[in-house]
Amino acid sequence: MRNYLFATLLVAATTLLATGVRAVFPVPDLQVLYLMTVVLTAVWIGRGPAIAAAVLGVVAYDFFFVPPFLTLAVSDVQYFLSFAMMFGIGILVSELTARLRRQEQESRLREERTAVLYALSRDLGTAEDATAVALVVARHASELFGAEAFLLQGDREGALSVLSEVPLGTTLDPKEQAVAKWAFEHGRLAGAG
Repeated sequence: MRNYLFATLLVAATTLLATGVRAVFPVPDLQVLYLMTVVLTAVWIGRGPAIAAAVLGVVAYDFFFVPPFLTLAVSDVQYFLSFAMMFGIGILVSELTARLRRQEQESRLREERTAVLYALSRDLGTAEDATAVALVVARHASELFGAEAFLLQGDREGALSVLSEVPLGTTLDPKEQAVAKWAFEHGRLAGAG
C-alpha cells in the first residue's frame, strides 16, 4: 500500500512540476513528464505502482492540461490517442523494467551460487580425509541455507549416523532424524520446503 501511495505522490509532484513548466515555457508535450514518472516508479518501486502511476498520470493530464480544464471531459478527440499512448507506453515501460529487475535478481542469484560452488570446490580440494570432507559439506550447506546442517551416512542395515554437524556440538532432533531416515530409505526429498 505504501508503494502505491508513493506512486500517487510522484504523480502529484509531476503535476506540480508540469504546471510550473507550462507557466514558464509554453510546452505542448507535458505527457513526457508523466511518462518519466512512470519509468521512475517502475525502476524505484515496481510494476504495480508503475501501472497505477500510468493511470493516475493520464487522469491528471486530462484534468489539468486538456480543455475544458478541471474536468475529465475531453473536447477534442485527438486527446484520446494521447491518453492511449501515455497509458500504453506506461504499461510497456513498467513491464520492461520489471523484466530487467527480474533478470538482475536472477543474475545475482546465479553469481551467488557460482561463488558458493567455487568456495565449496576449493575447500573440498584441500580436505585431506572423509571427516574433513563431511565438515566442509556441512559448513557450506549451513552457510547457504542459514540453518544448522548435518551430514548423515547410512550403513547396510539402514541406520543413519552423523558424520558432521554445523555448528559443532548441535544434535539432530529425533523428528528430523526420522525424516532423514525416510528420505534415505525412499530415495526422495522430504520435509517442509
